[in-house]
Amino acid sequence: MAEEIKTKEKLLKHYSKKSPRYLKQYDIFTDPKIWDSVVTPNSVWMTETYELMNAPWSVRVLVNPNVSDKELIKALEKIKSAIKPAILKRFQSLMISVGL
Repeated sequence: MAEEIKTKEKLLKHYSKKSPRYLKQYDIFTDPKIWDSVVTPNSVWMTETYELMNAPWSVRVLVNPNVSDKELIKALEKIKSAIKPAILKRFQSLMISVGL
């Protein structure tokens, strides 16, 4: 399918039929050329976004094709490490609210 809609015009037409979907976005920067005092090898940027899609999946990972499998695994581990404290905090709040 990607080969069928790879032009900007075809992509815009394709996405114009889809509804905005709220998503959490996690970004990892593996290119040392862009690292600075804010973006570092350990940076995980977490934000919220809306994208035009209607797929039924809960999680989708989009990866630059130039990223090696080793870099991908490392990036996914960084995301896991970044979200684990937030998940634990959320469950602690739930346990307190139900009196556990």
